[in-house]
Amino acid sequence: MADTIRNHLSLKHGDEWRKIVLIEKLKGWDKMRCENGGTGSRDVFTMEGFLERLARWIAADDQVSLKDIAIE
Repeated sequence: MADTIRNHLSLKHGDEWRKIVLIEKLKGWDKMRCENGGTGSRDVFTMEGFLERLARWIAADDQVSLKDIAIE
């Protein structure tokens, strides 16, 4: 049922639906953000966005922090 509603909203209310998906980070928001309407423009840099991406990178790549490294 959710797919039917999502399809209706995207087809009949495209611009408004796209804004809400991006704001609320609903299903598929990351793909939609990357496409960015085909304009090729990038997101504006914010510290919040940087820290979010940094945290995702650390979690995904299992990076260690300096405090986890034993110094002898």
